[in-house]
Amino acid sequence: KSGKKWTDMKMSYFLTLLAEVCTGVAPEVNAKALAWGKQYEADARTLFEFTTDVQVTESPILFRDEGMRTACSPDGLCSDGRGLELKCPFTSRDFMKFRLGGFEAIKSAYMAQVQFSMWVTG
Repeated sequence: KSGKKWTDMKMSYFLTLLAEVCTGVAPEVNAKALAWGKQYEADARTLFEFTTDVQVTESPILFRDEGMRTACSPDGLCSDGRGLELKCPFTSRDFMKFRLGGFEAIKSAYMAQVQFSMWVTG
């Protein structure tokens, strides 16, 4: 133990996992936003391929090692050797927030997801 206090995001995630383990009930997901993302993911992938001249293949779940205890599922694997995570903002507000704010406006949860995928895939 380092003695450092957990960040609010880390504590929130820990409590969510703890509650799920204790109750067997997973947290609710915003079904509309999830459906929106699924609906437009293929279009976003095609646009990415067109604007970057990179081919993308859909990715299966990728495990960190043979123990298969840690995994990620990126939205695609690029022909240049990189992974791809696509986000299709559900609201115009979120889209404008990113367009005007750049990388600082990206939700910390998205950044954590990308960093975790990078760690899993090496």
